[in-house]
Amino acid sequence: RYLYCLAMALWDLDYLDSRLGSRSATCRFIAQWAVNVVDFRDRDSIMTCFEYDPNPFTAQGWRCDGDPTTNDGINEPHVVWGCERPELLLTETLALHDRRVEDLNTDSSGKYTTETNNPDDDFDQRLRPRGSLFVELYNPWTTNEPIHPELYGTGSEGPGVDLTRRAPDGTPVWRLVIVPYTQGATPQPDPADPNQPSTPVIERSVYFVNPPGTLYTGETADTQRYYPSVSGSLILPPGRYALLGPAEKTTKTAKNPRTTYLGIDGTLTVTQTEADVSTARRIELNPNGTPPIQVLNNEIFDFPAANVKRPLVVLIDEPYRLSVTEPTGKGSDSYYPSTDAGAGGSGAEYDETATSYAGYQKPFDTPLDKTRPGDIWDTLRKDGYYPHYRVIHLQRLANPLAAYHPQRNPYITIDSMPIDLITFNGIADDSAHPDHSGGNLSYAVTRERGEWWELNDPNPSSTLNNLWRHEPEDHTPQDRGAGTQPNYRLQPNLAHSLGFLNYRLNRGVASARRVPTRTGLYLGDPQQPFPWLTWLNRPFVNQYELMLVPATNQYELLHNYRTVLGSPNPYLPSGPADLQFPHLANFFHSARTPRGNNPTHNAPLLYRLFDYVGVPSPYIYTEIQIPPHNAAASTGHFFKPPFNRIPLYREPGRININTLTSPAVGEGLVSTFPGLWDMTLWDLFVASRKGSTPTGSTDPLAIQRAMVTCDPNLPSRFSRPFRSWFGSYLTAESTGLPETDEVEATLLRSVSVSGVRRPLLENRRTQEYAHCDYNPYFRYQGFQKLGNLVTTRSNVYAVWITVGYFEVDANDKLGTELGLDQGEVRRHRAFYIIDRTIPVAFERGKDHNVEKCILLRRFIE
Repeated sequence: RYLYCLAMALWDLDYLDSRLGSRSATCRFIAQWAVNVVDFRDRDSIMTCFEYDPNPFTAQGWRCDGDPTTNDGINEPHVVWGCERPELLLTETLALHDRRVEDLNTDSSGKYTTETNNPDDDFDQRLRPRGSLFVELYNPWTTNEPIHPELYGTGSEGPGVDLTRRAPDGTPVWRLVIVPYTQGATPQPDPADPNQPSTPVIERSVYFVNPPGTLYTGETADTQRYYPSVSGSLILPPGRYALLGPAEKTTKTAKNPRTTYLGIDGTLTVTQTEADVSTARRIELNPNGTPPIQVLNNEIFDFPAANVKRPLVVLIDEPYRLSVTEPTGKGSDSYYPSTDAGAGGSGAEYDETATSYAGYQKPFDTPLDKTRPGDIWDTLRKDGYYPHYRVIHLQRLANPLAAYHPQRNPYITIDSMPIDLITFNGIADDSAHPDHSGGNLSYAVTRERGEWWELNDPNPSSTLNNLWRHEPEDHTPQDRGAGTQPNYRLQPNLAHSLGFLNYRLNRGVASARRVPTRTGLYLGDPQQPFPWLTWLNRPFVNQYELMLVPATNQYELLHNYRTVLGSPNPYLPSGPADLQFPHLANFFHSARTPRGNNPTHNAPLLYRLFDYVGVPSPYIYTEIQIPPHNAAASTGHFFKPPFNRIPLYREPGRININTLTSPAVGEGLVSTFPGLWDMTLWDLFVASRKGSTPTGSTDPLAIQRAMVTCDPNLPSRFSRPFRSWFGSYLTAESTGLPETDEVEATLLRSVSVSGVRRPLLENRRTQEYAHCDYNPYFRYQGFQKLGNLVTTRSNVYAVWITVGYFEVDANDKLGTELGLDQGEVRRHRAFYIIDRTIPVAFERGKDHNVEKCILLRRFIE
């Protein structure tokens, strides 16, 4: 609340209104950033709920009671949820639908479609259509990161995200929801965002445990829930993958319940299914097998047997196999018939294992998908590739330790990904029939995270793997050269990386297919490291670490995440594409300081906040701690616990950056950290403080001479000292120096590099492990190093005073010192330590509390 109110008072709200569209959006942006500061700092993984007042400066004061279910007289709920680091990512999806229709004469028509007299007008249904959905999850963190007990458990291979974790009321902490694709929306609407005018309907939801009967956020009576029929521990360790896939509950509905078939290369008899064809292309899932995932008869695109840590395989079979195309079994979209087409509903039970027949004993004359309500048949009737057919969202409870509540503890969307659909007929060739002709299935690929980034990388030579950035939903995946096998019903091989590193993220591998054949390396890791998503989960070291706090909500975090491209100008960005890190607040954006009584700005002026916040000194005697019982709320005291501390405004151990005259001292300030300090930076630093042009030299003596040399065009050797942002107004108009932005008076001031303004003190390292373009932590490391070590004020002074006696003539001209000619000079000397941070009053001729600022006094003689 304090950060929110402080930002509302300091930032340029009118400018933010113009950029965000309304004052309401501005207040939400500021509130979101303020609560993110809390969750960026604390160690837990609980998303903090913050109810904010859109106008806290009224006579009523703060009007919110902290309960998001009440109105509080501010017309609508104003609530944001803090952003926590994403513990899981969606990295790959694949949806299939096999029509499984044949041209038979054993149905009620008794005709083939090829007969000359009264032919059957469509294919027949002996085997049920089969929809399948595969979803790959990834734990992007490492074993070196501290775990969050709210979300982590311990399995046979150590700690990891517990996918089966429940809240105290039995609500599953994790879930996946599947919604229709919203045409033209980038990003797609968040189904968990109550602030949207409309949210997409949740068609299907997926849980890792059997959920209670309660309907959760976004679910309706028509939402079908899917979950595993077999309960058990599901722990996903850091750096590992989990694959959710479909399965059948019984062998009657599938001879191999854990197998998804991708077409055969022959024909079937009425007693056979694909399981009877050994060469059938198929995806086999076996949670306890070695390997647990196989894609067989798919040429080289199979799960690599070596150098792969076992992925976690989760079989979803309740109430039906996991899919986006099979009937939901809800409302008018009833599931496929359990008995065949016998007259009067007295047909035999569906059974793929019967000896005299397989599937429906009496096949249906019309394809089952053709009789379903709606226009689903228009999509499924022909072989096709349908990009972004559906969208899947990964969600978790805001507080895993509390019971579910739609307002107080809802599901929050962490990540999302499109689902592409591949439709085909895997058991017969139906391409010549009018119902099925006109398909567009020229290749078959999974939707992989990282593909769009590689295909649209402005620097193709870059080896950066942008794991975190969300893939645009309207992107269509490209052919990865998987090839085809013309003798198969589904001719294209499946290009995939189910259960291991995505091919597009495996940059640095020469093969176009990026087949993982390396030895001695874990194939879940890339050749080049992923960028690091900074998440401190610890107290701040100094105020400049606020620059690392995301400015988005949880859903927008990965949508906005991006590393530095090109040469952005953060001081005057042309738009979102011209920002260094769009998921962060831009504290550099500034405008020229206009002189006059009514200044106007064309920037948000976020940097102003740094002069009003800070981290308490770690030294003792820098604050007064009031006993909690004396500062309790009942006493009416302003400094209530845990804020029962009054600072003494002392900053021991800091160096005044304006009195810094040695490059060695500057190097010591950054602990000789490479890239943060060198003679080139020292030259720029000296010139910036002086207000002159850099010498262009790396010679310390040359730079030192330039620092102390007077420039006739400047009023001082230090014409542009480091100050607060308001100090920019103190620049004399007659100095010849141009008016500067407010930010140019602060540590965030800029320097021109190749005609582009860049922060003077930013890190310039380009090593892969600490590249300043890959992560804001490294780029802003200079500010983090200096933020709590330097000051623009010299607070404590050592003062020597020497008093001598001199002759003065009638014109007040100083003459000879008394006693000099006799060798009897009398002088008085004293030494004082003065702390000017201690407030004292001065009035001529009166002694108020001046003595308080004198810490030490010694009379020498």
